[in-house]
Amino acid sequence: MARYLLSSLLGCSLLLSGVTLSGCGSTEHESPEAVFEAAKSALADEDMEGFMNCLTPESQDLFSGMLVMLGAMMKGFAALAGDDPDALQSVSKIEKVLEKHGLSEDVMGMMEGADESDSAAAMQKLVEPIKDKAAFVGDMFEIFNEMDDSKRPSPGDQFKGALKDIKIDGDSASAVLEDGGKSEPVQFRKVEGSWLIHLDPAELGGFPGS
Repeated sequence: MARYLLSSLLGCSLLLSGVTLSGCGSTEHESPEAVFEAAKSALADEDMEGFMNCLTPESQDLFSGMLVMLGAMMKGFAALAGDDPDALQSVSKIEKVLEKHGLSEDVMGMMEGADESDSAAAMQKLVEPIKDKAAFVGDMFEIFNEMDDSKRPSPGDQFKGALKDIKIDGDSASAVLEDGGKSEPVQFRKVEGSWLIHLDPAELGGFPGS
């Protein structure tokens, strides 16, 4: 599920997906089904900040870290565009959002020394300066919303289908998302009395492209 969802994030963003804000918020979810439906609803509304609040803290680190890396990639792509005014404007906005959330150029340099063998630890180090990861993701996608949206897949497509075979074991749970003959495992964790979706960094097998 982690690779499936994070790949979708990269795909949607690189295709300049547009998102608005509105989600899970501070609501306590009494069951895995409840948080899944809340996340599904947030994505259907293209509410990335709300969706982020449906994830465990570790998953927020993972999701935010991927977006930090995506921002760096987009800056690199824009540099290849030369003096293109739209590209330069987008880069300027990305830099402002990164700096707003504590990600200065010095902090971004940490990526170069990240230990790719431990994705979770590397992502946690990378996003450590970000105080509000849900707001960070929301701000980044607001920038994407201002870009060309001629190719806009829906983030909600990644949560289509039915949640089945739910198994609860203490503060952990697992299920299978089935849609049109395809199935993806989904993990959940109970954090401070509320069920949240958990993205397993082990599914990534290192950084994308490693």
